[in-house]
Amino acid sequence: MTKNITKHRRDDIEYMEDDGEIAEFLDVAASFIGRIVIELNSLEDNVSFQIKELMSSSEYQDDMVFVFLAEMPYSKKVSVLAKLLGQEIDASCPALRPDLDDLGARLLESGRRRNQYAHASWEDVGEGGLIMTRIKAKRTGVYHTYRKFDEAIMRDDLDYISATQDDLDYLILNLDEQRVAATSPSKIEE
Repeated sequence: MTKNITKHRRDDIEYMEDDGEIAEFLDVAASFIGRIVIELNSLEDNVSFQIKELMSSSEYQDDMVFVFLAEMPYSKKVSVLAKLLGQEIDASCPALRPDLDDLGARLLESGRRRNQYAHASWEDVGEGGLIMTRIKAKRTGVYHTYRKFDEAIMRDDLDYISATQDDLDYLILNLDEQRVAATSPSKIEE
C-alpha cells in the first residue's frame, strides 16, 4: 500500500512546471482513473446483486431490495453484505469466516483506493507524481494529504480492485458449494 504524506496547508510541495511533463502524466493517469472507477462500479454492482440474492426470492422482492440499495453508499452495502454472508457462513460453513473477514476489509480498501482517484486534485501535480487526495481541518490548522501516483502504483490499485471482485465471486461460489454439499442426499441420510 502506498504511504500518504500529510502536510500543513502552508507547507509547500514542489510542483511539476513543465506543461508537457504534466500532460504526459495526466494522459497515463486518465486511463487508470477511468478503469479504476469502472472496476469499482462493477464491484459495487456485484455487491448489490449478492445482497439481492441473499434477501430476495421473487422479482417483486428484488425491486424492494433495490429501492433500499439505491439509497446506500458503497461502504454501507459492504457492511450489509458482510452481515448477511456472516449469517449464511455461520449457519452452513464456519470455516469460511476468515475469508469473509478478509473480503470485507478488501472491499472497503477497494472503495478507499477508488475514492482517492475520484476525489484527488488532479490539476496540481507535485514532483514525483504527488497529488492531493484529502483536506482536513484540525485545531492546529488545515492539512493536505498527498499520495504518490505513478503507473506502477495505479496498475497495482486497478489489480487490487479486480482481484477483490474475483475474491467476492470465489467466496460466493464456495458458499454455494457448501450449501449444495450440506443438502445433498448422502449428507441428509447420514
